[in-house]
Order: sequence, then C-alpha cells, then structure tokens
Amino acid sequence: MTSELLPCPFCGSHDLHAFDHHEGEPSFGYQCGRCWMTSSHHHSRDEALTAWNTRANADQIMGVE
Repeated sequence: MTSELLPCPFCGSHDLHAFDHHEGEPSFGYQCGRCWMTSSHHHSRDEALTAWNTRANADQIMGVE
C-alpha cells in the first residue's frame, strides 16, 4: 500500500489535511483545504488513506460493461 494521497477527487487540490478524533472511538479521515470535501470517518489511518485513494471507475458509474 502506498502512503501517498491522491489529489482531491472533486477539485484536484493537493492541499489535504488529515484529521483524527478520539472522543469515544478513534476516527480518522482527510479533508481538502480548497473545496472542504471531507472523507468518511474510519477506524484507522490506513483505512482512511485507502478509502481516500479509492476512486470509482467511470464505466461502473455509467453502467457500461
């Protein structure tokens, strides 16, 4: 697994900020400093990184096989 973040999937910015909250259960994710898109919350940094870097396949979205 790579530890490099892909740019924001909405605006293409590389101005990304990691966040973690530890009230109750740990919660990790990323937020874009340009468009403020925020990832979902995950139980580990590795899960958050993998989720941020996972992009939908355009063919899957459009229903093309």
